Parts: sequence; C-alpha cells; structure tokens
Amino acid sequence: MGTSKKFVEVNLYSTFMAKLPFMKKTFSTKTSLFIFGLSLLSLCVSAQKKKDKNAVWFEKPAVAPTFQWDGNYKGTTPCPDCDGIQTVLQIFPDNTYKLITKWIGKGDDVFEEKGKFLWKKEGNYIVMLKDGFTSADSSFALLSKDRLTLLDQNCKRIGGVAGPYYILTRDAGGLSDKYWKLTELNGKTINPGTGAKTPFLYINPKDNSFAGNGACNTLMGRYELGAGNKIGFGSIANTMMACPDMDIETAFKLALESTDHYFIRGDYLILENALNQQQAKLQIQYLK
Repeated sequence: MGTSKKFVEVNLYSTFMAKLPFMKKTFSTKTSLFIFGLSLLSLCVSAQKKKDKNAVWFEKPAVAPTFQWDGNYKGTTPCPDCDGIQTVLQIFPDNTYKLITKWIGKGDDVFEEKGKFLWKKEGNYIVMLKDGFTSADSSFALLSKDRLTLLDQNCKRIGGVAGPYYILTRDAGGLSDKYWKLTELNGKTINPGTGAKTPFLYINPKDNSFAGNGACNTLMGRYELGAGNKIGFGSIANTMMACPDMDIETAFKLALESTDHYFIRGDYLILENALNQQQAKLQIQYLK
C-alpha cells in the first residue's frame, strides 16, 4: 500500500518537531505550527532557486473568477511569539486590497498594508503588489467563494497539520455582530474630547440586543428588524455616570431612537430617520 500525501506531511511535521524538542516546552502548538510553516517556505524557496535561479513564477495575469469574490476575509493565523495574529484581508473589485493585522497579547497596535493585486493561474490565487513588486508572503489562494488561504513563497498551499491555521473565512456582511464606532451625528464629525470614551454600537443577533457607549455611559437595549433595511431601537437604558460633556451621548441616544432604516456603504453604517435624513454614521472597527 502506498504512503498517502497526508501521512507524509504529518510525518514531516513530526520529524521536524523531533529535531527541535525544546520547542515543545517553550512554544505553544500554534507557535510550533508557525515555525513549521516557515520551514516549509524556506524549503520551497530553496528548491525553486536550485531549479532556476532566474525563475519567475508570476508570468502573466489571469482572469478573475466569475463568482463574487470581493469582501472581507478574517481569521487568526499562527504567531511566532504571541497567541495568534488576528488577520483581515479586504479585497475590492478594482483589484486593490487592505491587509489588517493585530498580534494578540502584544498591545493594541493594528497594522495596515494597502496595495494592488493580480489574479494568477486562471483566478485560483492572487499575488499582492507593493510599490510594483510582489510580496511573496502575502499571496493567497481561493479555496471557495467564502474561503482563502495564505500561500508559501512558491505560491503553493501550506499542507499538513499547519494548513488549516492559515485559512481566512469571508465575512457574511450585514450590520450584526460587529463593532461600529460613531463618527458623525446629524452630518457633523464628532470629537469626544480628551478622556472621553469612544462612542460605539454593537448589535447582537443572538437575542436582538444592542450595547454600546455614548462617550460616557454604557448604552443597552433591544432592536427589531423589519422588511428590507428597516430597523428600530427600543427603549434605551444606560448607566448613570456624570461626565463633563454629555452632548454627544444625548445626541447619540436621540439618533438611535429616531432611526427608521439603515444602509451599509463600504465600511460605514448609515442610520436614517423616516424622512431619509441621516441621524448617525458609524465606521466598522476590525480586530476588536
């Protein structure tokens, strides 16, 4: 009986770990998988160089897939010295992208990379471009219309036990289960001021509840969705802290209470009243 590819990959991982026993004590499983993934990248790059030092694997662009592929893909990938890297890849119809990452347990810094990308291999994978050059560690393959995975430096999928940790899943969209930061009230940009909390709204689809902050107090209540994009926020409860400036919070509560429907435009949630007048504008905050 022949040896399966999966068996070979698992044994390759076992052999790799056996040679580095200290990793089992020092690093987490995800860390070990990350290092194993890096070892695969190095092996592939070395093999490519041995075959042809001048080889270029991205000869010409391909046609994009026929299904809807643009959107936000999210997941947590392995990290060398943290609990994981929260990753959001946004790919847009004009072949531009934004890659957003945050290292869990390493502070609140969020890193962003923007650029253009090319479709390769008849739309099977995309190659990120930075200043006209390819970024080999930022190439992804579409597994389906809702999933993609990070590729190694030879544009090959990372297999074995490490593979699933590099998959990102497409966000289904909508306003629920997301952190929305308030940016405008009645068409005017807000400025909470020094020491004030960030006004935000979180809509929980599990029990039709919402929570947030008005720049001072915690806000909470229930909402109801209607036909199309109708939404109504019920009676709003809040904590009773006193802050120097309550204007934003008061206006935010009034905006929610008068909201009749909503729109999502890119990264923004627009709340309007029954007269189609904008009451509030909120921006999605990734990696919260």
